[in-house]
Amino acid sequence: MLIRKLAVLVFILPVMKPLESELGLISPFTVTVMITSAAYSIAALAGLWSVLHWRGAAINRYSYWFASLHTLYHSAASAYLDRHGMIRRRLWA
Repeated sequence: MLIRKLAVLVFILPVMKPLESELGLISPFTVTVMITSAAYSIAALAGLWSVLHWRGAAINRYSYWFASLHTLYHSAASAYLDRHGMIRRRLWA
């Protein structure tokens, strides 16, 4: 627990301080947050399509179900984030 707190103090907080000043402006950081959140949603949908497309392929059952559960998890997480307005979030608005 102490190591985790020290890691946050040493590695994460010094990086976040300069970024806090950019949250009201259009900057590479805020544009990247918007684009990568949309890319996450698109990748989750592409994973669902891929699982459904390769459903009848001759592959290991364990691998298929692992991929299916993994894809369903990311699709649910993407839907949750979208429901709460975190997908395509514009930090400058």
